[in-house]
Amino acid sequence: MSIEARIRKLLINCDREVNAREFLVSILLFGAGFGVGFGLILLNYAPEYAMPGAIGVFVLFEVVVYASLILSAAKRIGQIEELLPDFLTMMASNIRSGLTPERALLFSARKEFGPLAKEIDRAAKS
Repeated sequence: MSIEARIRKLLINCDREVNAREFLVSILLFGAGFGVGFGLILLNYAPEYAMPGAIGVFVLFEVVVYASLILSAAKRIGQIEELLPDFLTMMASNIRSGLTPERALLFSARKEFGPLAKEIDRAAKS
């Protein structure tokens, strides 16, 4: 799986409506900017550490952004998994009361379910 595909999947799991390629380009440019800025600052005080420092800041920035995406996606997925049994119980009750599965799905997606409601709406509209 390519890096772009992984980032696209993470952005979807984080519920971010951003183009994965544009996100990657902007994050790489921001990381490079921070790295160059830090390297230029180090150039005045310790020139021998300017290049390793710049590379280190770039790598650290990229790792922090990727880790924050992973943590955000894990948190959101955990919330959805926690709410899923209640949603399925409500949907089963709606089906037993005579609603079609499609209507039961739409009626069961309430705002109280947070991120799960958004995913159910997305699934119902497709």
